[in-house]
Amino acid sequence: MTHEAQGATMPDWSPDGTKIVYVVEGFSGTLFGANVFVLDLATGTTTQVTNESSGLATPHFSPDGSSIVYASGRGDRWGIWIVPAAGGRSRLLVGAGAVTVAGDGILSPDGSQLAFVAEDSLGQGTDIWIADADGSGLTPVARGRGESLFAPRWSPDGTRLVYFRDDSAPDVFVLDIATGETTKVAEGSSATWLDDHTLLIDV
Repeated sequence: MTHEAQGATMPDWSPDGTKIVYVVEGFSGTLFGANVFVLDLATGTTTQVTNESSGLATPHFSPDGSSIVYASGRGDRWGIWIVPAAGGRSRLLVGAGAVTVAGDGILSPDGSQLAFVAEDSLGQGTDIWIADADGSGLTPVARGRGESLFAPRWSPDGTRLVYFRDDSAPDVFVLDIATGETTKVAEGSSATWLDDHTLLIDV
């Protein structure tokens, strides 16, 4: 589907299934950078959405398909940005103030909340946080306690998050947002919801 000379990574579907967002890494002059591209499956056309000169990762469409949330590194900080899916000016959502190292942001199915990963206060692991869609109301919801938590993904009904803990034997957990209850559901390194009751897990 793509023929990028530098390769294409981190694909994610648009909500209507007509497009795929992905990342292309490469050099611009003497600077290493990465950028977001969108592939239109019907026409085969690819569009460069961002113009970054630094690291970039984990792009995800907003629920209505109008925007793309992604993580980007600026200096020694990683933050979460949002950009129109057709291209335009990126806006910082998380990455200043209380949280200065954040990534893997993804909006809830109704678009009202943002789940993401943030470095813990000691810099020894990562936690799962949520915020309002504009980046306000930052709240930690799962603590790594010195270990790293990754890849939060919303359930289709928006009531739970699945994520995995990265250690010698990675485990997958489901967090109930309303109660804060966390349940280990499987061994594995990442998970995707197929529906509200079923997960597809990498083992």
